[in-house]
Amino acid sequence: MLPTHRLAVLSKAAARRASVAILVGGLWFGVLPAASAQEAPGVAEIGSIPVIVVDYRRALLDSDAYLSVDSQLDDQMLSFQDEFDTIEQELLDTQAELIERRDTLPAEEFNALRRQLLQRAADAQSDLQRLRIRFDEAQSRAYGRIEEELRGVVRDIAFERGARLVFRKDSLYLHDPELEVTALAMERLNARLPFVEVTVDSPWPNE
Repeated sequence: MLPTHRLAVLSKAAARRASVAILVGGLWFGVLPAASAQEAPGVAEIGSIPVIVVDYRRALLDSDAYLSVDSQLDDQMLSFQDEFDTIEQELLDTQAELIERRDTLPAEEFNALRRQLLQRAADAQSDLQRLRIRFDEAQSRAYGRIEEELRGVVRDIAFERGARLVFRKDSLYLHDPELEVTALAMERLNARLPFVEVTVDSPWPNE
């Protein structure tokens, strides 16, 4: 009588982490204004162009702000899941009661109650879809803010070190560890943006 799949809200943080955007070709920034590359530590040159390396994924996913977003989304997801679990149980109880009364109810009344039950189930599915969209939107806004801040941090480091190109570590087969600025980037990102508040609006209009 009712759809058999559960009203599961969302996947866990591991699935969200897999959605981090990958920048093309490992070349993160274009040519940046150069300072004195010869005197800057942790800088190499490709031809005459000084470069540095950053583990973008690690700097992003292990940042305090990113972890704070994951934690908040998980907590809110569990809260909404409790709401949907309650709704699902109410629908199942109503269905069981209606099945028990099937032989004693007039056909017209039974069919009317059945239509009401199916409409409630459809409404719950619509609420669930609306919630998923709101989770995606809240997540994208929060992660986008962190990524923007991280880009700013790495631009600053590149300028300070006279680097005109920044490469993602995961795009390189080998590199000199002294060229990597990941730890410094994470330190500055955590200092600039230790926390990002995330709020997912309820799918129920009256709440």
